[in-house]
Amino acid sequence: MSQKLPKCYQCGGAFTRRIAPPHHRKLRYEGTAYDVLVTDMPEWHCAACDLSVTDEEGDEPLQAALRKHIGLLTPQQIKAGIKELGITQEKFAERIRCAPESISRWLNGAVLQSRVYDCLMRIYFEFPQVRNALDEFSPGVTFGQTVAHARDADVTGCPAA
Repeated sequence: MSQKLPKCYQCGGAFTRRIAPPHHRKLRYEGTAYDVLVTDMPEWHCAACDLSVTDEEGDEPLQAALRKHIGLLTPQQIKAGIKELGITQEKFAERIRCAPESISRWLNGAVLQSRVYDCLMRIYFEFPQVRNALDEFSPGVTFGQTVAHARDADVTGCPAA
């Protein structure tokens, strides 16, 4: 049995599934609108009246285009960073002080991470001294003690300031 295609609500013609031509969209992130080039976006298209509509399947390509435009880590890059460190998602969330649910949402592409968390993840993945300082920070340790420990740590391999 063949699947019945939805009808166009404008003219009654049959919709077909296609990938929309590359196009620009205004997408908002952290209060700013960006003019983003969107590619690989699935849509329903009516050949009779040329109406095109999107559905929830278009969310992932929109987020991917916005993530690329503003330079955020991709879910794959975050997964690779966590895997390289040999820790669980839960431990990673604990170390960078965010909810495990947030990590899960970033990894499955449901939500874009904030620029602040994106920056923190990049620094955490790149610099062992930062990992050591954050890993040792606990409610019983004051900020000054943690910073002093990190400052005294071996910084071999750090880029020159």
